Amino acid sequence: MGWCDAQFTVVDRLFQSLEPRFATSRSTHDAQRQAFEFALFPYTQCASIASHYLGGEFLARAHIGDPGASLPLDPVPVAKARQAFALLDRYVFSERAWHLSPRLLRQMVYTEWVTDFPQAPWQYAPPVRHDEPLTAIAATLQGRLLGQLFAPVVLQRLDDLSLKYAPGATMTLTDLFAWTHRSVFGDLASSSEVHRNLQQWYARVLARLVLAPDPATPYDAQSLARAELVTLRAELVRAEAARSGDALVRAHLAALRNVADQALNARTVLPVSPSTPAPAS
Repeated sequence: MGWCDAQFTVVDRLFQSLEPRFATSRSTHDAQRQAFEFALFPYTQCASIASHYLGGEFLARAHIGDPGASLPLDPVPVAKARQAFALLDRYVFSERAWHLSPRLLRQMVYTEWVTDFPQAPWQYAPPVRHDEPLTAIAATLQGRLLGQLFAPVVLQRLDDLSLKYAPGATMTLTDLFAWTHRSVFGDLASSSEVHRNLQQWYARVLARLVLAPDPATPYDAQSLARAELVTLRAELVRAEAARSGDALVRAHLAALRNVADQALNARTVLPVSPSTPAPAS
């Protein structure tokens, strides 16, 4: 975890140094764009590593009777899980993440014809966009991580930890929903397009857990998702009453409240769980 914290710090410094590092006269900006993409690799790698501490356990492979052998499973302490989520919050989810210089974003481009990287004309296959789509890059990583954390198997594991360990020793389902709520919805009047997109995405994750959960999703997770939407709706009502922000922010708040309202007010037929035995004939 300490290594990944250092990696995030190094990559942040690399992002800040991309402009002065590529200032050679008459050079194209393509190498600058490539450097940014290379720097993203340890960023995404460490985000994935940190996510494994959430809802995870340590597995020992000692055999029965080995000297000093412990039980096969040991908990990830709640302090370690909180440290892992703090990294994801700081560098992936929160309002503070993904703040690159506007000037840098205007420089990292794919040029129409690169003279210092010779290639045959038939190899020319330009991307759809010639800039770095930062919002899409962030959304891809955020969606991948939250999709993993709210996958049924992880929700099941978090729910089961209370059966194996003493209260307070491990992360809980409640922690997952509470920590994510603070990270994603901590600033509802966000001025960041990246963060607004994440808020819309996560609101729909909660709505899906309420309206159409995967059959393997534990009922505790479904209950917490509904409670989160109730809390979110109350927060949105207060934020809208404050009338803060421009027209875009107000439209964003109204759209979020619409997602919460539709999920909480929907009339659905509750399916019988596949694990429920059929009544006797």
